[in-house]
Amino acid sequence: MKRIIIINGTLGVGKSSVAKHLSETLKKSCYLEGDSVSKTINGFHVYSENKIKQSIEEIGTIAKYSLKHGLETIIIDFIFEKPTHISYLKNLLLKYVDEVRIFYLEADINEINSRIETRNRTEFQSEKSRTNEILKEQNNYKHDITLGISIQTSNRSIEDISSDIAFQLRHRLNAAAFIKDSQGRFLFCHRRDIPNKTKGFQLPQGGIDPFEIPKETIKRELLEETFLKDYKTIAQTKIALPYYWKKGQIYDHYIGQLQYYFLLEVDNLQKKQIIESHDFDFYSWEPINTILSKAVSYKKEVYTNAWKKLVLYNV
Repeated sequence: MKRIIIINGTLGVGKSSVAKHLSETLKKSCYLEGDSVSKTINGFHVYSENKIKQSIEEIGTIAKYSLKHGLETIIIDFIFEKPTHISYLKNLLLKYVDEVRIFYLEADINEINSRIETRNRTEFQSEKSRTNEILKEQNNYKHDITLGISIQTSNRSIEDISSDIAFQLRHRLNAAAFIKDSQGRFLFCHRRDIPNKTKGFQLPQGGIDPFEIPKETIKRELLEETFLKDYKTIAQTKIALPYYWKKGQIYDHYIGQLQYYFLLEVDNLQKKQIIESHDFDFYSWEPINTILSKAVSYKKEVYTNAWKKLVLYNV
């Protein structure tokens, strides 16, 4: 499997240290320090959009070459300030990777400033100012995982942070949806590959493709699995919830999934869009308690936890 791991964040959050540590623990991997690439091309201060794009495209070119010549995982440490910066990389690498995982490292601003000061660089004041600019921009996109899954680094060791990321890497990213109709019932889908018509029910779901964010995944999967294309989004879990397959099972090196959940709503007209697919051979509309009690055994707990989190939105 060809994989890109992006360690994102502002200055002073530990990107380089975490990326280096990960590269030492993952097989057939290398650490690509984005700042070094930028410095070689444009000098250290890369603030203009053209210079940022040029730097990211060079990083992508190096990563692509490395993947084509035997490496399996490229760990990129760079400051991606906004989604367009991620898209520069996507345009270069999408055809060459099976998985992209983006992590956004965060820390308390006072701790960030302290770390910057301890570097003993003459330009530390300008670095602190630049950090505030970056955070202001990045905060515009923290409502989803466009810039990465949030990882808190304050008062944590590099080993602990890397272990957190390694745990997540053993789970496939996924998105699923509770879909409610006008009568307050929820869509329950029966898997076509399970002959028993009383078992094998689940929510519509699917894996998050490289460079996708959960809302894009659920839109694509609903169209593929149920042919539903029109709906209203009520709520989304802010974090992904883990679940595990039957004991001892591993699929494509994953021990389970990290799943984002959506609460969606359809009216009677939109509901008619839902028809059988290659994944599901029939559907039923059930009360929420039926969904939580009759789901496949290894998903019952995570469905219940997800529902509780969605209910916190008062829906």
